Amino acid sequence: MSSVVAAGPRPGLKPLTAWSRAVYVTLALVIAADVYSLVTGIQLYGMWADVARGGWVADSVRQYPGVESRYAWSATGQANTLVVCAVVFIVWFHRVRRNAGLLTPDGHSKASGWAIWGWIVPVVWWWFPRRIALDSWQASTPYAGDAPRSSGSGVVNLWWAAWLATQFLGQFAGRAYGRAEEPDAIREALRMLNGCDIVDILAALLAIVFVHRLTTLQQHTMDHLPTTPPLSPQPQP
Repeated sequence: MSSVVAAGPRPGLKPLTAWSRAVYVTLALVIAADVYSLVTGIQLYGMWADVARGGWVADSVRQYPGVESRYAWSATGQANTLVVCAVVFIVWFHRVRRNAGLLTPDGHSKASGWAIWGWIVPVVWWWFPRRIALDSWQASTPYAGDAPRSSGSGVVNLWWAAWLATQFLGQFAGRAYGRAEEPDAIREALRMLNGCDIVDILAALLAIVFVHRLTTLQQHTMDHLPTTPPLSPQPQP
């Protein structure tokens, strides 16, 4: 008796839709925190620009304490939303890597555990997540005869470049703002921090694109996999 191979998920594969939506929500919170910081930072920058040009303006003197307080709170909000987003993103990322390992066991240069530790261990955090993302993308791409499997390098590289840029710029601008004492130095540090907020918003938007594209690709591949065919019944004696 012949058996029919049906389409469906294999044992061990985990759905991604719920976690990808959670990533979208937390990335939206990151963007909202960045926008608030940017708006407040631009206002603060304008005040210090007035000081650099000729001294405090009466309106700036009244408004400055409130604006500075909001700017400090915006930094706290950015840090908190980033932590929440990082936890949710890493859970999604690890699930993607585990699924990719089941889809193509021999297509990975890093063990699945590095999908978590690669974000935490110093030095390797600069390139391990990118490598895992590329391997997972390629492993999740269905075979199409002799055609090469897509690595998703364009999407991954754009997202990763923006992520690295916001890390470097944030560290540099934060130190500059902490050391600044003169009006010109404070204004320049605020300009860099505002630029960092813009880059961070771009990085979050690219992360949404990356998560959506990889989730859609892997989920589609999992939904159209052949399951293990059932055993043919043995003839009765």
